[in-house]
Amino acid sequence: MNPYRYMMKIKYNEEAKAFIESLRKLGKTEGFKVRVRGSGPRAPQNRDDGLDLRHFDQSLPLEHATHVRLYLNSSKADGEGYTGSGWIGLDWRSQLA
Repeated sequence: MNPYRYMMKIKYNEEAKAFIESLRKLGKTEGFKVRVRGSGPRAPQNRDDGLDLRHFDQSLPLEHATHVRLYLNSSKADGEGYTGSGWIGLDWRSQLA
């Protein structure tokens, strides 16, 4: 099983920052880590601020991101033998406070 699991893509704003923080707190107790990767337009004609960010190939720095992709990483190197509650990728929304 792949230990890196794509969870969702969300608009990056203050509400998203609070959501990510609560998910990270939950991960400390459940045995997973949250990886956040920035997304958004890179060409200056597509950006409101006119910056040219085409030199960022894989992901944008969060300060320039309009959206973020969230990944849940298993605490084990190979993803096998997960010792948490086992809800990752199933019903994660119900686990958030």
